[in-house]
Amino acid sequence: MRNSTCMHILFLAEGDAETNDSWSGTSRRVVQGLRDRGHVVRAVDCALYGWRRALVAALSWHPRRDNWRVRYHLGPAAFRFRSDLAQRAVDTFPEAEFVVLVGATFLPKVRASQRLVVLTDGNIVLSAAAPAIAATDAAYASEAARAAIFKREQQVYDRADIVVTLSERVAQSCVEDFGVPADRARTMYAGPNLDITTLPSNSPIPRDVPPTILFVGRQWQRKGGDLLIRAFVRVRREVPEARLVIIGPRTLETSCEGVEFLGLVDKSTPSGWARLARAYVEASVFCLPSRFEGFSIAVLEAMAFARPCVTLRFPWMNSEMVEDGVTGFAIEGEDEDALVARLVTLLRDPARSESMGRAGARNVQKSFTWPIVLARLETALHLSTPRRVATSAKIKNPQSGVV
Repeated sequence: MRNSTCMHILFLAEGDAETNDSWSGTSRRVVQGLRDRGHVVRAVDCALYGWRRALVAALSWHPRRDNWRVRYHLGPAAFRFRSDLAQRAVDTFPEAEFVVLVGATFLPKVRASQRLVVLTDGNIVLSAAAPAIAATDAAYASEAARAAIFKREQQVYDRADIVVTLSERVAQSCVEDFGVPADRARTMYAGPNLDITTLPSNSPIPRDVPPTILFVGRQWQRKGGDLLIRAFVRVRREVPEARLVIIGPRTLETSCEGVEFLGLVDKSTPSGWARLARAYVEASVFCLPSRFEGFSIAVLEAMAFARPCVTLRFPWMNSEMVEDGVTGFAIEGEDEDALVARLVTLLRDPARSESMGRAGARNVQKSFTWPIVLARLETALHLSTPRRVATSAKIKNPQSGVV
């Protein structure tokens, strides 16, 4: 579908938005989708390379590697250098009506006639609320560093004409924690990073393979892989033939019976996509018990394959895609007993699993296809009006109150 009103959009991201290297492929889907709808989109990579990368790395050095990584990515030097790159892009594309930033890690100045749009699926406040085991960026930053990161994010949101998020929970946080006016915080969600038109409309739970739980995620601790392993040991006591297929981590050491580890699978290659698709088709249930999550594309893809999903729900994140008891189960908190019970229920009842999976697939078709998502984004852009005066929101420390 093409929009009759052509917009000129400057799309600024960390990484090449023309590839899957930026924002887990979401940038590419947005850029290409907007172009397909008739808009002029120029994508510019604002990541740091060469001497800039080396200098910022030196300025951000810390003896602990994880702390160094966070200081490099979210520290003041990186923010300044990325902002300079973004400014050059703005200055060389004056006809842009919209300047779109992926994330709040840089901030160019825009003309009075241009609208500044922020696309985001998280922030430092939600990151700081998660437990240390989730290994979020906030877990590796001091309280002072978190407050400084917060203030930089605040500057970006204060200058933005509209903030578009991938989940309602993040939009709520932008309003409550950063003072973004409610009418300027909108949710577009996202679509699966695969062509759902190629998927079978009815994919029954296979009866010729053992009852199978599928996990797909690179960040093992954050995605709750250790919790799932513990739960699976108990699941096997109830369903001895059950197996657990794990995709994503580069390495994994486990002696747990019934675990099949496939490692990192690149779905951008024909062989990788074939292997991943087979894993979804053979699964009885998809489980991603994340301790911290923005908007999970993996859950969305499992739903597109008509598989029921089991996830966790916390105050700092909600499994908004999973309707508890309808398209799967969303468990409150890190409740291992409940996780075991829900998995056993679905493994023992293929008919119920299929019913929930079909409901999830219908939900994807109704609310989470890229045409629907991009239509929401277009609506948000059209509704935005220039705002050049910073808000009077209180600046809060994400850990300890007002600074």
